[in-house]
Amino acid sequence: VFWVNQRWLDYTGVPADQLEQGGRKRIYPPERVDEVTNRIASAVAAAEPWESMEPMRGPGGHYRWFLCRGIPIRDEHGQIVRWLCTCTDVSTRRFLDEATALLTSTLDYEQTLQQLASLAVPELADWCAVDLAAGTAIRRVAITHQDPAVLELAKRYAERYPGGSEGVAKVVRSGESMYVPQVTDETLSVTIPDPEQRAQLTALGLQSVIIVPLTARGRVLGAITLLT
Repeated sequence: VFWVNQRWLDYTGVPADQLEQGGRKRIYPPERVDEVTNRIASAVAAAEPWESMEPMRGPGGHYRWFLCRGIPIRDEHGQIVRWLCTCTDVSTRRFLDEATALLTSTLDYEQTLQQLASLAVPELADWCAVDLAAGTAIRRVAITHQDPAVLELAKRYAERYPGGSEGVAKVVRSGESMYVPQVTDETLSVTIPDPEQRAQLTALGLQSVIIVPLTARGRVLGAITLLT
């Protein structure tokens, strides 16, 4: 490996000269490193393209799914002179495919929504919650977090504040998504007027959030919240 682009460096932090010196252990899950290494070696030995779907570690230690491909580049005599390898982030596409299959598999909507929340963690977020509108009220029907200890805190928060945040209520009312790339004290003071509720959210260590409406047949049924 003699060259990688800036996007690769931004995501993995592993330069080209370290990839063959144990750098793959910083990128792939430990149980996948040997398989990835052997697959690439076999493709090179057989002079054949290779392709696989792999979780890759990015900033903050989170894994996202990538479609990885390697193709040989040949000279005018047909000899392989180098290999071009690409990695394309397919986490969102993978989530949408799995979510679509899930949503059409059962009529038990509360069980389905809990499974949907679990699908999103940790691939899309650290924390996912689903709220449904029941008249003028909002009810939390699903919540999951990749850290069991934080999940318990999140569940207790949801029990104490069953109506969710003002952000969830606003998305349900308007049908428009809300995205906060960086949660600050100022952001929380605007969306959470209650100081005690705001303090509990701060204790959960929120960094960013997106809330999207859950719609069907043109009607807003609730909202899905993804947080890191």
